[in-house]
Amino acid sequence: MTPREVARIFTGRSRAAHNFHDLIMQAAWTSAALARSKKMPPLKGFMIRPVAKPKRQNWQSMYAVAASWAAERGTIQTREGAE
Repeated sequence: MTPREVARIFTGRSRAAHNFHDLIMQAAWTSAALARSKKMPPLKGFMIRPVAKPKRQNWQSMYAVAASWAAERGTIQTREGAE
């Protein structure tokens, strides 16, 4: 490893440590602020984006995806490959 690569690794690790520290401090500040509040604000106000509900999928489409994935890796044959 060159000295420049080592320096970049140190810089990246330092930034990651600072980001983690900032995240922990933000969590501590938010929990303290919420403890002092009279009325709890809604959780949606703290979320970046709403959690999407997963789409329903029938078993045939799940099987088709799994079979094509396995056939690509050569572990099973699909119905098209057996004929």
